[in-house]
Amino acid sequence: MRKRHVILEASIEQSENGVFKFFFLRKARFYPKEIRKLVKEKRVARHRWQNTRDPADKAKFNRLCKETKKLIAEVNNKSFEDLLYSLGPTKDTNYSLWKMSKIKKRPPVYTPPLRDNTGTSTFTRSDSEKADLFEQISTL
Repeated sequence: MRKRHVILEASIEQSENGVFKFFFLRKARFYPKEIRKLVKEKRVARHRWQNTRDPADKAKFNRLCKETKKLIAEVNNKSFEDLLYSLGPTKDTNYSLWKMSKIKKRPPVYTPPLRDNTGTSTFTRSDSEKADLFEQISTL
């Protein structure tokens, strides 16, 4: 049953983001060691603040959050710049510039939320909720 859940979730994600898979397949980035270390510190600080509710711990947690966001944004911008510089309109680059501009000009694919089958007027919005709903329907 879990396998069906994973397959459904993957198919939903593929149908929603299939257009952008060409260039944006590498969503899982490998960040530098400095950023990974900062994320670990941030998680420890959050855990400590949640247990103590000390304002000093909250200030440290907020500072680490800002630093982490700033560094991640810098790395993401740098990787996007590298991607842009690697694009080109020639056959050598497989016409990647034109493919990227064609993808970016398309309107985003919108998938509306699904109504839950519990009888209430709740909607499923996330991919995992939709996969759970499809799994429930398939077992009926």
